[in-house]
Amino acid sequence: MTLHSIEPNDRFLRAGLFLITFFGLNWRNLKHVGSRCRSFTMTKLVRILVAFPFLLGAAMGQVVINDFAILRSMEKKMSQWMEVDLVLKGKGLVEGLEKAEKSTDWEEKGKLCQGGGYDELSGSVYLISHTYDCGKCDKWHLGGVATAWCLRSDGLMVTNYHVLDNDKGEAWAVCSRKGEVFEVVEVLAASKENDLVVFRVNGKGMKALRLGKPAEVGEDVRVISHPNRNLYMQTTGEVSRYFNEPRKGKTGPVRMGITADYAKGSSGGPVMNAKGEVVGIVASTNSIYYNRDKDGAATNLQMVLKNTIPVSALHKMLKQ
Repeated sequence: MTLHSIEPNDRFLRAGLFLITFFGLNWRNLKHVGSRCRSFTMTKLVRILVAFPFLLGAAMGQVVINDFAILRSMEKKMSQWMEVDLVLKGKGLVEGLEKAEKSTDWEEKGKLCQGGGYDELSGSVYLISHTYDCGKCDKWHLGGVATAWCLRSDGLMVTNYHVLDNDKGEAWAVCSRKGEVFEVVEVLAASKENDLVVFRVNGKGMKALRLGKPAEVGEDVRVISHPNRNLYMQTTGEVSRYFNEPRKGKTGPVRMGITADYAKGSSGGPVMNAKGEVVGIVASTNSIYYNRDKDGAATNLQMVLKNTIPVSALHKMLKQ
């Protein structure tokens, strides 16, 4: 079985087994090693043995992500679906986007994240991707990876409109930190204006993120997302401002600028406050260059603005 991520329960079990095995070594052999090596005395050995559980606990106190295993699990499962034609195809999904209502009935229920730590919050964040046929072989391949997150435990999810607005994908699914794959089956609400989609996957018993109140400028925030397939990366920063997104000939929708870093693959990811409540959704970046060269290409990158969708836009899509 491939290990997609080392979870807390797994860590302590394996640490315990390792220690039992370690201390079960033949003591005479250890003593022999100590007597043969002057620089490695029995006193030093005892100190190492005493300190080892604490060192091991510290080393194994974090969730370890296996990017390759998670991506491979997702690609394999979705390829199996394609062989039996049991999934919603890309064109059907785009049609669902275009026909979807701008809001959906909403009631918060089921399992919710109660803490604000990375271990718990990242368990409610998912990869979202599609399969495609390259036309050069008989295998299905995994397309671009973006980010989605669980809105309700019965399979309701949130991501960006632009993520799903792609009819080239043959099948769509989300994948958890543990490598569990769930098919996208329905678009419930969509807003191209606010670049948001509420959709449903065929999963149950999931743990959802809590929705928070609009964040204040200067408030600390964090993002958990998958920049360039670096899965489940957490970055931190603060809310830098609220502004109207530029639109030709009219005032655009309100956006929330943040300083937490992210990149391609982060689209749709949750922006959370210190309590772990969602206060925004990753949307786009805007690179600022100082000048252009003789060919008109931008040069001298100065900074990259991070533009997100405030949670108030999502609240408007959820009819209570």
